[in-house]
Amino acid sequence: MGKNKLHLKRAQALAKKETLALRESIIQQLKTTALKPEQQNKLHSFQENNSVQMQKSRIDYKTENKIALTDFELKKTSKHQALIEIDQAENILNRTFEEEIEEEEIITEPEEPQPIVVVDEGKSTRVPLSVIQHPELEEPSENDFTRVSDYPEKAIQNNEYLLQFPQLPKPLPIEELKVDFQHIIANNDIFVISTSTGTGKSTQIPKYLLEYGYGHNRFGYKQNIIITEPRRIAAASCCDRVRQEIGSQFEDYVGYAVRGENLNPGAKVLFVTEGVLMQQLQTDFMLKNISVIVLDEAHERSQSMDIIIALLSRLVALRRKQFEEQFNTCLQKQMSPEQMEQTITTYPLKVILMSATLQNEDYFKNKKLFKQKPPVLELNQQMFPVAVHYESVQENDFLMKTVQKIQFVHENFGSGSILVFLSGQGEIRECISQLESYFNEPAKLSGPAIIQDEVEDELINQIVGETETVQPNIEEPQVYTEDQLHTVFIPNQFTQEQLDELKREYDEVETKKDKPEFVKKVYTPKILPLHGQLTIEEQQLIFKPIGENERLIIIATNVAESSLTIPAVKYVIDACRQKQKVQTNTGCRLAVQLCAESNLIQRTGRAGRVCVGHCFRLITPGQMISLDQQQKCEMLRLPVESVILNLLELGVRDIEHFPFPTHPGVDRLMLALENLYGLNCIVREGDFPKLTQFGSQVAKMPLDIKQSVIFAQGLDSQHILYFGMMAATYSVENLFQFGQEFTYPIKTKHGDFIDRLFTFGAYITFDSKKRKSFCQQNGLRQDAFNEMEKVLQTLARKYQIEDKPGKPSQQAITELKQAVMQTCIKNIGFLVDQKYQIAPINLFDFEKNLDETLRKNHILDDAKINKFSYYYKANLQPKCIIYFSTDVLITKIEDNQVASVFMNDIQEIKQEDLLNLAEYSPFITTSAPLQSRYSNNLQAKVTCYYDNLHQRTHIGETWVSYPGRTFANDNPSITPLEYARAFSVSLLKGDIIKPLQQFSSQVQNSIKINFNKGLISKNTAIDELSNFFIQKGVRSVKDIKNGVREQIHKFKDLIGKCYMTGFELVWNEVVKGM
Repeated sequence: MGKNKLHLKRAQALAKKETLALRESIIQQLKTTALKPEQQNKLHSFQENNSVQMQKSRIDYKTENKIALTDFELKKTSKHQALIEIDQAENILNRTFEEEIEEEEIITEPEEPQPIVVVDEGKSTRVPLSVIQHPELEEPSENDFTRVSDYPEKAIQNNEYLLQFPQLPKPLPIEELKVDFQHIIANNDIFVISTSTGTGKSTQIPKYLLEYGYGHNRFGYKQNIIITEPRRIAAASCCDRVRQEIGSQFEDYVGYAVRGENLNPGAKVLFVTEGVLMQQLQTDFMLKNISVIVLDEAHERSQSMDIIIALLSRLVALRRKQFEEQFNTCLQKQMSPEQMEQTITTYPLKVILMSATLQNEDYFKNKKLFKQKPPVLELNQQMFPVAVHYESVQENDFLMKTVQKIQFVHENFGSGSILVFLSGQGEIRECISQLESYFNEPAKLSGPAIIQDEVEDELINQIVGETETVQPNIEEPQVYTEDQLHTVFIPNQFTQEQLDELKREYDEVETKKDKPEFVKKVYTPKILPLHGQLTIEEQQLIFKPIGENERLIIIATNVAESSLTIPAVKYVIDACRQKQKVQTNTGCRLAVQLCAESNLIQRTGRAGRVCVGHCFRLITPGQMISLDQQQKCEMLRLPVESVILNLLELGVRDIEHFPFPTHPGVDRLMLALENLYGLNCIVREGDFPKLTQFGSQVAKMPLDIKQSVIFAQGLDSQHILYFGMMAATYSVENLFQFGQEFTYPIKTKHGDFIDRLFTFGAYITFDSKKRKSFCQQNGLRQDAFNEMEKVLQTLARKYQIEDKPGKPSQQAITELKQAVMQTCIKNIGFLVDQKYQIAPINLFDFEKNLDETLRKNHILDDAKINKFSYYYKANLQPKCIIYFSTDVLITKIEDNQVASVFMNDIQEIKQEDLLNLAEYSPFITTSAPLQSRYSNNLQAKVTCYYDNLHQRTHIGETWVSYPGRTFANDNPSITPLEYARAFSVSLLKGDIIKPLQQFSSQVQNSIKINFNKGLISKNTAIDELSNFFIQKGVRSVKDIKNGVREQIHKFKDLIGKCYMTGFELVWNEVVKGM
């Protein structure tokens, strides 16, 4: 960039600051109530001419008359050089460089070289307003997010609103951003904070907000501060940490609210999960009680996070626009700040996205989200370097390798806690069990480990014989170099001594570990689990102090990956696996997968916070290179039914064009819409879906889609408690302990769904002692049942129902079976040749590395009952069943892969039971009308087929609203006439006006028509009557009474044409029947 351009940019930036000075001056005058009229006039004359000389005169005048200066003016008086630069800038502004101005955007020169505020320099195009249809929502303009001045920040110039908290013994790295944070939040409504793990952003940013007056006493920002965390433990632990740091005087300012638990929910700063914020959006879309929202760990890309960011990108602009209109009106009326607060109803909203690994361009380059890329406040600093160690060969049995690595680190390395990452609770329990056995009796460490959680290896063997689980391999070199196996995760600031310490530690261990004279360090291990199913109190145990000779070993899932600072963690052992929900044809399943690179960086960052650290990744360098950089966002790997319902509930109609950060795909949206039609949650209204009353109830529930649908069906039932219990039982996937047989201890003979319900019911009626023994004796996970009870208690509070059940009645059981059938309508199995025909399953959804045989035959449409079902135990094979989910097992027998499908949680149904769902389910198709009748409404008799299998299956005949959903969808152009003909026939045969029944046979002979025929062909008499009904809009008995009386004689003539004799005798009765 040439010298002239640099000077020009500098001049343009300064010119913007002069505009800011004008507005500050106006606000300052509104605060200075003691100004005399002549002083006001004098100051007003200064504003009319904003030259540099006039600025000097204004400052001199205000100083002489002891009138408070604005921040801008104070800066001018303290920095004489700035005035000189402005003089120079005025000369530059007299020159014209119009072409250069258009080519490049204005940038402001930061006062300090670090940290960097990054702003996108690309141009953007406008987004149509039809992108999102909320009644109050508009597209953001180009200046809605990056602002020159945030005038509520300037409206109060004193420091009365500032708070001061005790200083930390040792400042965290985020402290370097404190001044820059104050600047960027004052000048931007949306921005990003991207810092390394361990810098303290999750706990310090809320404190900075309070210190600067947000959330309590700052003009325009006195509403609450919300910080979202991806997990309950993160919300609770961050809340606890902040409360400790701000001291007892202010601890009531901070609280948390998660599902089923809260602390000080009315606090000024509230840590919440994303689901809680989604519920607030449904209650108050404008979020007028919130002034700042901090979205922590935004990189995790949950469905809720993506929806929230998309909505906030519009909501921020909307609130800014409404505030400016009201604020400018107050300025014109020369109101004081106190008067403004009583007048203004909408204030600006600040949104902060925070993450250590937020590199996803779906956020930053998505023009549907942001017209301009939000500024980024960066601090790439790790407190201490961390050595990263890899394996030289691939390990299939990663659980056994994890146990061995824990033993190695514990016995050979110095003091410091060990944090271990595994993928699931079953693995955690098995790992702890093996460690406890080893530390008590070391010989027990050898032997194979059971590594599967959802489907146990030992149980699979019983089903399909001896098998070997297929593990995909990476082609790797025979030998890795030392530099490849041992690297260093280096921060921006480090010392050579720290790097030397890392190398020396590891070299000493490697050199001496196999020598008999090497005396191993002895620490007493204290082993604790950490996963999402533990209570908050159980999770908090990891923060309690330990003895000098103890070593804390935490075995965790990915809940410890972010937003947690566990004291004194020096060693991280990472299996590099995680369980993720992925979509299947029956809903979702949990799959163990290798993590993305960003997840591993987060995990490595758990070490190196208090000293140099070590991270042992249980994968090879070759596997590391093959990992995805970012994990696949939930919007692409989970069902989107709940997303659609939430958006419809919020007022968004055009779902396809909603500004998703990552679009889920049109095909997946269409499939989800079809499912929601089948669940009676939505109906079609023009070109867009519309929520039914039932769908609106489902959307408001704090549950997944299936659980919500089950519970919503019981809202009007006197047995609502049991519907809540049934929904709660499916809020947890696996109820059984690792290695135990999957069988519900209470058998009802009503199927697995009801057995599951009764088992849960028995548990919650027991006292604590009996609960423990009940779970131990039956191989049940008590933590799972505790979680289910919390869900039930949440529903009980929200819907004011009793949560202490008695034994369900037969009527309650019948209603529950119907609810389960409606919820799982896609999951129907018909018995054919000793196997159940089910909806086709694509094996590539479960395993990418299929052999040639399965690649050619990757679609399976038959399944078996899981051997732990009641029906398997009782040796029963019902003709028609419904199931909750499936397990797909791909095994290797000799040299060939074999695939099997097993259905979980079975319930017998009768085929005719499916006819109750024919009215609206897209999985049940109907024939053309076979016959018509009028009974409260016009109905058609149709043949029904279940249409979600490889071949359609006949299930019987029933009556549905005329002419049937399938026929109406296939023939939209002729439906009105067909309806009118059928209505006319129903009238003539006496369904609507009973006195006409006696003439039914006569009419059929007179006009040569068959009343038992479904579709009425062209008939002069019938068509004349039908066209009359179409003209008058007659479709019901009520329409006849209201719309025909004024032309009663014409109506009589049209009916009379269809009769031979005797019609006049009953006409008076016909009129009475109307």
